[in-house]
Amino acid sequence: MARSPAVRTASAEDSPSLLDRVEAAVPAPDAGVLAGERDAEVHRAIGTLPEHQREVIVMHHLQGTPVQEVAEQLSLALGTVLSRLARGREALRRKLAPYVET
Repeated sequence: MARSPAVRTASAEDSPSLLDRVEAAVPAPDAGVLAGERDAEVHRAIGTLPEHQREVIVMHHLQGTPVQEVAEQLSLALGTVLSRLARGREALRRKLAPYVET
């Protein structure tokens, strides 16, 4: 006769304490300030991009326009939009690297 696997019941050690759940649910007091500073720095970095990269980054990433629609609205080939997005993202990655924790 095969033995059935033991059923494990949750113990108090397995479940997070009320304090752990509250800390996880409530952001740190400075979280909003840090997020605002991060957003401002991202917008500043976007503003330094060349116009042709900036407009596709803004349309796609900030306004949520699908890539195909960006291409249609700007009368560009899809590949052109994709390369401008890739180059713009790479430029942003370099500009924002000092602000990223590793």
